[in-house]
Amino acid sequence: MKKFLTVSMIIVLLCANCSILATAQLVKSPLQDNLTYDVNAPQMTESELYDYYHSNNIFITNPQPFEDAIVNISSYLNTNFSEYNWSSPQTSDDIGYVSDVYRGNPEDIDEYASFMQTAKQNAGITYKYIGCGAIALCSQLFYLSEQAGYTLLNSQSVNYYDNASYMSDIEANRTAIATEALALSKGVSGGDLGTFVAPHLVINTAKSMLSEFYAQHIQIYGDLLPSTLSISQKRANLISSIDNGMPVIVWTTLLAGDDFGNHYFNVFGYEIWDGVDAQGNQISKTFFKANLNKKIVYIDSDVFDTLNCGFIFFQENYQREFYRPSDYNFPLAYNNSESTSNVGTANVTRLRTAYVDHYDSTNTTVDSKYISLSAKKQGAGRAFINYKYNKTIKLVNVELSLWGTKEGLSYTTGSIQIICRNANGDVTVLQNLLTSTSRPSTNPKYPTKVQCVFPQYIIEFEIVVVSNYPGGTYNRGRVVVESVDVVFF
Repeated sequence: MKKFLTVSMIIVLLCANCSILATAQLVKSPLQDNLTYDVNAPQMTESELYDYYHSNNIFITNPQPFEDAIVNISSYLNTNFSEYNWSSPQTSDDIGYVSDVYRGNPEDIDEYASFMQTAKQNAGITYKYIGCGAIALCSQLFYLSEQAGYTLLNSQSVNYYDNASYMSDIEANRTAIATEALALSKGVSGGDLGTFVAPHLVINTAKSMLSEFYAQHIQIYGDLLPSTLSISQKRANLISSIDNGMPVIVWTTLLAGDDFGNHYFNVFGYEIWDGVDAQGNQISKTFFKANLNKKIVYIDSDVFDTLNCGFIFFQENYQREFYRPSDYNFPLAYNNSESTSNVGTANVTRLRTAYVDHYDSTNTTVDSKYISLSAKKQGAGRAFINYKYNKTIKLVNVELSLWGTKEGLSYTTGSIQIICRNANGDVTVLQNLLTSTSRPSTNPKYPTKVQCVFPQYIIEFEIVVVSNYPGGTYNRGRVVVESVDVVFF
């Protein structure tokens, strides 16, 4: 009881000081936006929300390690349900991870990781703990940028060719993402009790960070108060989100018990195990896999029957696919005649486009590889990569740059454009990237981020580079194409 009183006193004292909390605002219910999942998100001001949390002793944070969570499903079942013989998932319907849809699963993030501590300092957080809500949010954002192709969240490109560079690039991007996330989601510090980041702060911070490029891609919403759904609905919602490639942030209160109480964590997978007893009676149990921000565990879904908790969903609005440079399987040499291949569902036609080695400052060691279009060479003058689909495109996000500062391309000597075509072959110029006032980055490490919203009924687009004065024996006029993220109607 002493802990409840201490938590309540902290919230009362901090809520009384308006300068500590974000400016009060109306939290709108998301149920007006064609959303898949029902959530408990009534229209309440921030003050009303904190009053509710105070009245119900909700202070979601747990800086202590979890000791009794499930790390091995088979051992757990054989110990607690020994009257059944258990079999692991047998079909694809019985097991699912977000990595089945995207490139991998989210990593478990600890607040003492170097990039989190640097971000904490950068964000001006001086209290003891960052807060598990902010950590779970960072884990989700890292997943989006690293595994799900939301690369415009990154501060720089990622070199997948060299492992040391890859790790350094990932850490730099995580530091930048976490710095912004922590600055926007500063919670209520309770000292040794931890730091409370309220659910609406997690949701609003994610929305803010994704708004510049991804407002149309994804909707972020969830329970601001504990969920009122049945266990079957909770289970079905988690499975649905995972099957669609999106982890779910779960928050719990003290009433959830010692294993998962007063905490935020990310659920990203499920396994359904079947058991049969000596009389032939059958039973199935669903387990969810979660990053607890301290370790990776399984959760018996039965706990959601009584778990006082809420869920935050990241729901994608459209079908999409994205490509990294290595996905194209292009040869190292620039092609002087058109060549066609496939990447994802795209039919890709290219000219003077290759997967090119990049050398370090000594010009002797390959340190990365890029998709490069080269238009400036004797006999050339034009380079392009064209993507064509059997479905209509809504928008595309592209990261691109010039290879360096000496490519011989300017608005007076050539052009870099992103164009699109409809089914009739009619051309629209979406972006002209060489003008008298602007040009792309000249450093592939920090590419220019471009978003093109398409007219209706577009089935193909093209990145095209033109040199008005081609010449020389070296490949110049080079434009590097990095991540490409295509969104369909």
